[in-house]
Amino acid sequence: PEGFRRRLALGAAVCAGLLWAVVPLPGPAALHSGVSIYAQMIKEANLRPEEFRGSGGEQLMYSEDGREASVAVWGDGARGNSLVVNGKLDAGGHAVMATRTLAGHLPVLLGGVSAGRRAFVIGLGSGVTAAAVARHPFSEVVVAELEPAVARAARLFEHVNRGVMRDPRVNLRLEDARALLRTEHGRFALVVSEPSNPWLAGMPHLFS
Repeated sequence: PEGFRRRLALGAAVCAGLLWAVVPLPGPAALHSGVSIYAQMIKEANLRPEEFRGSGGEQLMYSEDGREASVAVWGDGARGNSLVVNGKLDAGGHAVMATRTLAGHLPVLLGGVSAGRRAFVIGLGSGVTAAAVARHPFSEVVVAELEPAVARAARLFEHVNRGVMRDPRVNLRLEDARALLRTEHGRFALVVSEPSNPWLAGMPHLFS
């Protein structure tokens, strides 16, 4: 009956309103905790999700829900900052930074580089890989980054990326890397792919 359906809808709306008023919504710290990835670590540390990232004294310095991903930067003002994308640590810490730096230097050192050629970097992240590539004599370094929020967060890593985005040779393109490579086919002396791990959803196609 129509009257029953109305009462049912009204009751559902009232219950939803009560839940909204009583149950606290998760804050940014919980949303950026990466509980779907680090659940076991959070459990073993006996922490709540919102305590996980800040357990070492780090503070949430930047938080944004971008068009493609949720982006956060954590830091403590001493050991450096960490970039977290969709809850996953993407940059920060000595081991990660060393990997990002080597990703930019090794291809150049192994393959050589002719001054005046162009380079292409897939993924901006903290900007460390782009900075490593830009230390070599390329005429232009094109950096493709799909998420504008990552580009804004990268400003908090200028102490490690040497302010790479201010380098006039660096051309940041906020678009899909694969589409950009198709239009620029054969025009780069070096292509460095620095996206996140391939086991994450949405990442494997960047390795094709």
